[in-house]
Order: sequence, then C-alpha cells, then structure tokens
Amino acid sequence: MDNLRDHQEPMKKVEQMVLKHLNGIAVVASTGVTNAHAESLNAKIQKVKRMAHDYRNMGSFKNDVYFHCGGLSMYFGRTSSTTK
Repeated sequence: MDNLRDHQEPMKKVEQMVLKHLNGIAVVASTGVTNAHAESLNAKIQKVKRMAHDYRNMGSFKNDVYFHCGGLSMYFGRTSSTTK
C-alpha cells in the first residue's frame, strides 16, 4: 500500500499544476495562440548576450539587441532578409 501512496504524490503535483494553468491551457486549445514568438525572441536576445559576454553599459546592449532582433541591415536603405 505504501508503494501506491508513493505514486500518488507526483500525480497530485501534476494535478495542481494543471489546475493552476487551466485558463492558459484552454486558451491555447481553443485559439492555437502560443507564446512561441516571445520565446524565440528571448532566445535570440540570450544569444546576443552570450556572443558579447559583457557590455560597457546597458545602452550598448540594447542597441545590439535592436540590431540583431529588429531586422536591421548594415547597408543603408535595405532591410534584412530575416524580416521576410
């Protein structure tokens, strides 16, 4: 009987987690909208952060994020191919 109780505890945690996020689960199921775009953007920002290792100030980091994630081009008057 102890073995059964040991298996019930993890399931109770899963139940609590599902109930806590039930509204979000319902929205995804009914609309198909997810936060995948935000997660992708966050991954790109983290990559920029790893590439530079350190910035002298927050403004430099912010400009670098805008450049890499904003679809900017180094050539004046052209847009980046990543914006298409």
